[in-house]
Amino acid sequence: MYCGGGYGQGGCGGGYAGGSSGGSYSTSSGPSQLEYMASEAPTNSYSTSTSYTGSHASASYNPQSTGTYSQQSGEHYLMPHNEMQMAAFSADEFLDPFRPRTPFVGKAEEIAPYVEEAFERLMGSKLPHDIIVRVGTEEQLSKAFPGDWDSSIQGFALNRVGWGTSEIFARQNELDRLMLTIGHELGHVMSQSIPNPRDEEAKAFAFSLAWMKTIKDNNIAGIGHAINPMPAKNGLHDVAFGFVADMVERGKAALDVFSELVQRVITVR
Repeated sequence: MYCGGGYGQGGCGGGYAGGSSGGSYSTSSGPSQLEYMASEAPTNSYSTSTSYTGSHASASYNPQSTGTYSQQSGEHYLMPHNEMQMAAFSADEFLDPFRPRTPFVGKAEEIAPYVEEAFERLMGSKLPHDIIVRVGTEEQLSKAFPGDWDSSIQGFALNRVGWGTSEIFARQNELDRLMLTIGHELGHVMSQSIPNPRDEEAKAFAFSLAWMKTIKDNNIAGIGHAINPMPAKNGLHDVAFGFVADMVERGKAALDVFSELVQRVITVR
């Protein structure tokens, strides 16, 4: 069962919720939360603990067009422009450049079964009821984006963990790129945002690596062959990805790295 063309928020599966003192899992079930964006984007409304992160088509973009923004305890936190510039995820950096092209996805229902399968295989539960994934056009995403729009943006997330429904906005794209973009943004909204931008990005990368491994191992959507993980070449991602990759090389599961970052057991240095 899928949400309709509007923006109603129904219930769905369980998930992971985390804060400064740690996180926990739940396993309730219900309808999926993937939908095609309606002709009108929702009105932007932000309050305490809202944060956003962005995914871009490449490492070349306007540094003022993305970053992580959060409001905590009534105070504003805005990532400095030099760090904002480094905070974009590019799916192409994790895909084989010589892979066959995958189908273009224009509606959420076309990718919903693959997102749900990947999530359930990875987490052992349904997509959380407090996360909605939306797929739309560039124009629709630009209306919902809480900042200056840049045409290279492929997706972003509004994190409302702990007080509301988090939203992932993903731009219509080829199947493999869209799956990786959604996976990275899921990594951001599976827990409250971490104030340290490197830890927050490492958290999303850790989830991404687990997401990509799940897709590759199970050949979900038939794109397992296309995944070729490699670090992004910009500063924050290089540090964040390198930290996660090092932990994984030492034998720690990527999902465990994610959990320990959420619980503030480890930090990027």
